[in-house]
Amino acid sequence: MKKQCLLISPPGELNIFPRGIMEIATFLNEKGYPATVLPLDHYVTNNYPVDGYGYMKRDFDKKEITRILKDAITDTDPQLVGVSNSYTKDFNNCIEIVKLCKGIAPQAITVIGGQHATFCDQESLQTPELDMVLRGEGEGPMLDLMSAITAKKDLYQTPAISFKKNGTVYRNPTGPLIDVAKIPAADFGLLPQDYVKNTKIFFEKIVVKRSFREVTLGCRKSGSI
Repeated sequence: MKKQCLLISPPGELNIFPRGIMEIATFLNEKGYPATVLPLDHYVTNNYPVDGYGYMKRDFDKKEITRILKDAITDTDPQLVGVSNSYTKDFNNCIEIVKLCKGIAPQAITVIGGQHATFCDQESLQTPELDMVLRGEGEGPMLDLMSAITAKKDLYQTPAISFKKNGTVYRNPTGPLIDVAKIPAADFGLLPQDYVKNTKIFFEKIVVKRSFREVTLGCRKSGSI
């Protein structure tokens, strides 16, 4: 089914709930911009070795990830592909995912976000296949970005994005923070139900109602891509 936005979580942490992009996708859907979530860790079939915390101890199989991405992009035909890069350890994998997505769908706008990308936007933009970095809170800027895409407006006027043009990195100022009370509860229907049953939030079962937004020192900007 065609979607305007495909949001991807990297497979670095097996069975860890991708709450940030879940909330963003739910928010976009509510606002009339069809979005879906691709938790790559659910679809990998290789028996990846993990440490005691569930982190993959080696890079993913590029051929397998390419196949999964091709299937998802063919099915959704997105205008925008976003990759969540919350943790530094996942940076190389996230950049590789961006490259693969751009190779599969060169017309799609590629975006990376999350805590690591927010603080390392200039480093991230050294990748030619990456169109822009979304810094900080994700819901508001993603809504602005999807609105600009639909209206065929200048995407590079979107608040809170960084982009590279003619060799120079530009960092747009951030807009006002969104009222957290206006963010809908994450739509679990965006994920495969067997994945929901087995996934975890910070090493607890998914029924724990603490979000990443609440456990990162109370920072309201933590709901990033």
